[in-house]
Amino acid sequence: MKIKKTLHITNNSNYLEVVLAIVTSLDEGVYDMIIMDKDGARSHDQNSLLWGVIYKGLSQTTGYSDTELHDILRMKFDLKNEDGSLASTAGLTKTEFNEYVDKIINWSKSLGVSFEKEREGVL
Repeated sequence: MKIKKTLHITNNSNYLEVVLAIVTSLDEGVYDMIIMDKDGARSHDQNSLLWGVIYKGLSQTTGYSDTELHDILRMKFDLKNEDGSLASTAGLTKTEFNEYVDKIINWSKSLGVSFEKEREGVL
């Protein structure tokens, strides 16, 4: 099972101690750590649009689950890490995330699925 944890650190917190405590508490293994400026990260509304509207609508049309669509679309639109593995959308900036969602929305039109109304005000 894949576990994802998000840690939000403000300017007033002792971030170095917090991060070290978390890292030293991890079990032995291989981990990905994404560190980004929160202002540049995708918003909760953007994430809700992708998972709650777009993937859900495409799932109803295609029969694939949300998770299957997530992998299929990351492959289709070449969202990959340097090593060729599928990249996480969590690491995308707002601009990159918008571009990714635009590609999915444009492609979905070929299936007769439109998300223009739901998209207004989010991207």
